[in-house]
Amino acid sequence: MPETPKTTIVLIDDDPSQLRLIEHHLKSSDPMLRIDRVLSYTDAASAMAELPVNEPTVILCDYDMPNGSGLMWLPELLKADVGPVVMITATADEKTIATAFRAGASDFLIKSEVLSRPAELRRALVNALRRDKLNRRNKETARELQRVNQQHEIRNEQLREMTKTAYRFIDDVAHDFRTPLTVIQEFTSIIKDGLGGEVNEAQSEYLGQINSGARELNRIIDDFLDASKLRAEKLTVQRRYTLIEDLFVNTHSLVDQRLDGKRADIRFQPDPNLPAVFCDPNLINRAILNLVMHAVKESNNTGRIEVTASNPGNGDVTVTVSWDECPENNSNHHSFTNPARGVDDSVLSHINGLGLALNAVRSFIWSNFGEVVSSDASDTQCWVRLTLPTADPQHILQKYIRRVVDAAPDAGLAAFQITTVGGNNVTDPMVRAITKSCNSMDLLLPAADGKSLFVIGLSNRPDDWVERMNECWTMAYPDDSAINRLKISWLGSWPAQQLPESCFPLIERSLSNLRQSA
Repeated sequence: MPETPKTTIVLIDDDPSQLRLIEHHLKSSDPMLRIDRVLSYTDAASAMAELPVNEPTVILCDYDMPNGSGLMWLPELLKADVGPVVMITATADEKTIATAFRAGASDFLIKSEVLSRPAELRRALVNALRRDKLNRRNKETARELQRVNQQHEIRNEQLREMTKTAYRFIDDVAHDFRTPLTVIQEFTSIIKDGLGGEVNEAQSEYLGQINSGARELNRIIDDFLDASKLRAEKLTVQRRYTLIEDLFVNTHSLVDQRLDGKRADIRFQPDPNLPAVFCDPNLINRAILNLVMHAVKESNNTGRIEVTASNPGNGDVTVTVSWDECPENNSNHHSFTNPARGVDDSVLSHINGLGLALNAVRSFIWSNFGEVVSSDASDTQCWVRLTLPTADPQHILQKYIRRVVDAAPDAGLAAFQITTVGGNNVTDPMVRAITKSCNSMDLLLPAADGKSLFVIGLSNRPDDWVERMNECWTMAYPDDSAINRLKISWLGSWPAQQLPESCFPLIERSLSNLRQSA
């Protein structure tokens, strides 16, 4: 057991007889308090001038003195920072004691009590030293935490600046790519049309392939930029209830445009009576389009490509793109697995043959609360499967909360119910206006009666979000009548980690009128 360090006691009392009595009691032996020396002073000014340095010290200061009270000297004694200050006086009421403690005194003792019980005096000094040691340790820990937090903030600021630089680089490179691509497309068209001289059939075919490749690169750049914006939460995601049949019709049309007359055996076969899904149709169309075009490339137009949709009964609709791989491409057989947390681009960067287009697929599906998995080398057929949540508000909310807790566990969330003052139906343009105040990680759910929106999203400052909603609404409807103005009801705010416990009961009640019959 370590030996108790020797302690210096500084006594300040204008009564010399009291000083002698206290000093006498302190000389009694005590294993918990080894007193090295006792310094006695009849005024605080003299004590201040001779306070010990770099040794354990306790100051006992009289509360009532003719040349200035101990309470008046207490801030100066604490500022010297040599050890705890214990106030001692003949009489005191609760108000006086409370005042001393608020001013920073470690303890407050009554002379008659400590002089009649010397052990109590020594025990009070031991406790004062322990509290002082603990306080000093806490202050040192707080300073260390502050230093570490400052270093983390500096690093975070550096990372933010590096991220901004990366996004600026992406935008600049994409812009610089588009300019020469446009030139390539224009001049191949000019040459193909014979404006620069006669072109034979083979040359015309080659020029068509060049033009097609330039268009493909332009589209890949668009996908790459949008995937980058999704990760930076700068791309607006406009999710709504959508039929799978409509998604397939639109995607089939886009595929026909991309193939530009080329032959390919592509079949879209959704199961009948599928429930509606909740997604951004534009992003999902582009995701399925990228998968189909990847299948076209891998099959080399030698086999059938099937796009199917089914309802496995787990609250999601599954869309599968499958194809027979061309024999010469077997070495590129890949696995498009879905990691447990967030959008992990490192998974994609090491997979042969996926490239930027399928990187974008992953980001598009992730932003719509879905997942992407694929076949591996043991499968006889190549396939990529993606999931989309069905149009059930409760299921959508559960998927959203799991996504938020995984992606931003330290974030705060806020929820609102939005209607118009006049109770009018909330139209798609109105939803788009509100969406502009949100980022890609926020969720908007329309009510079944079409008269309100449920909104939940990342926000530590709900008032600022409400202000943004009103600003976006005013910009969209500057001359609208008072009856169509927004009525925003705040439902609550929660840390993301507490969402499953704290906000579900409230949100359940808010979702009661959001059920869809789709």
